Amino acid sequence: MKFRASFRELTASDINRDCPILQEPDEVDAYFQAMTQEIAALDGVTGVSSHEGMILIITTSELDLASLKSKLKVVLDDFYEYVRISDISPV
Repeated sequence: MKFRASFRELTASDINRDCPILQEPDEVDAYFQAMTQEIAALDGVTGVSSHEGMILIITTSELDLASLKSKLKVVLDDFYEYVRISDISPV
């Protein structure tokens, strides 16, 4: 199955005790690429490609949207200070 995940950079409204500062754009790009690599390593993910804040995720047929979201939560928690997911949907 294929899924598209859209991400956004942090804005001033995201600033809180868990995320006290906005990151520089080049830092965000580096963390976005690192996050993409971690998603590629998830069990059931067979491929990923990224482009301008979006990641195309290809999975085994057994991995449905709910299961993918559950697996992504762990990765997204690690990158909470750098990017936010805005949408994930089947393609």
